Amino acid sequence: MHVDSPQVRILVVGASLPVRQRVARSIAAQSTLFSIVHVPSVVEAVREAADGPLSMLIVLEDSPDSSRATQLCLWLRGSRPGLRIPCIVAMPALASGAGQALYAAGADVCIPWTDCLEVDLPRMVRALLHQRSPTTNGVPAPLVELFASGMIARVRGRTVNFTAMQYRIFSYIWLQRPRVVSTEELMSHVRRAMPPGVPGASSTAAVYESISQTRKKLGDERDLVGTVRSFGYRIVDPGRA
Repeated sequence: MHVDSPQVRILVVGASLPVRQRVARSIAAQSTLFSIVHVPSVVEAVREAADGPLSMLIVLEDSPDSSRATQLCLWLRGSRPGLRIPCIVAMPALASGAGQALYAAGADVCIPWTDCLEVDLPRMVRALLHQRSPTTNGVPAPLVELFASGMIARVRGRTVNFTAMQYRIFSYIWLQRPRVVSTEELMSHVRRAMPPGVPGASSTAAVYESISQTRKKLGDERDLVGTVRSFGYRIVDPGRA
């Protein structure tokens, strides 16, 4: 669904009422077309989702326990087979490997709690809704579509298969556009998302190598991932998306 289409219904689940209200207000401020529903529990989330179409699920975990988020992601994927409904999970801390488990369950993005309550969550909401837009009325499909469950991206209609680390890095830079993402931030993101015991997964060298391999896989679109010297990376020309 396009970010500026009618009936963009977003379901926010979990955390305390003041936190849910704050998150709902920050997202609603992005567009008058956003309809935000927030509930505290899995049972109420399932009930609300059954009442009408759903454009996005946001799970707010107020503890390091990711079981509720995992349950909701699996439920979302199973209850709507064939539909790609974005899911964002925000937690106060992502234990080593927890992010990977959530991605496997169908989450598109896992972010630290502090980012959720600032500017990153609303920006990610818009980015995910935009990149999931279908081709309609002759309007070209989005430049990049992300499929977390398969570690796949479609770039100008061409399927690109990534390793887990390459996907985490590319999808994170893409969803943060047009902001520049530092190498240190990428290492921190990978450290949260990758399973424990992966040697050197969050090292600078591993990030550099993953960026290099990602560009090779992007082929003619290799310049999509730009380098900001001595700092990090950014998506080049996001207006094409």
